[in-house]
Amino acid sequence: MDRLRAADVEAVFEAIDERNDLITHARTTGDPALRARVKGCRVVGAATKHRIRATLRAALNKAIRERRIDLNAPSSSNSRPVNAPRR
Repeated sequence: MDRLRAADVEAVFEAIDERNDLITHARTTGDPALRARVKGCRVVGAATKHRIRATLRAALNKAIRERRIDLNAPSSSNSRPVNAPRR
C-alpha cells in the first residue's frame, strides 16, 4: 500500500474509461469478431466508479489511522470527479 501513487489510481480510472470506450464501440460496429470480444461485458458506470474510489479512499484512510501508511494518495490525486448522468 505504501507504494501506491496518485498516478496509479488515475491509471486505473483511465483503463476503465478505455475499456468502456471499447465496449461501446464494439456494440455499434458490424464486426462480429469485435462484438464477440465484448459479449457479456458491461460498461462501468459513473456510480460504480464513484464506489470504487470511495472504497479505496476508505481503505487508505483506515491504513493511515492504523499508522500503516503516511499519506492517502487518491485524496491528493487531481483525478476528475465522477458525476452520474442526470435522469
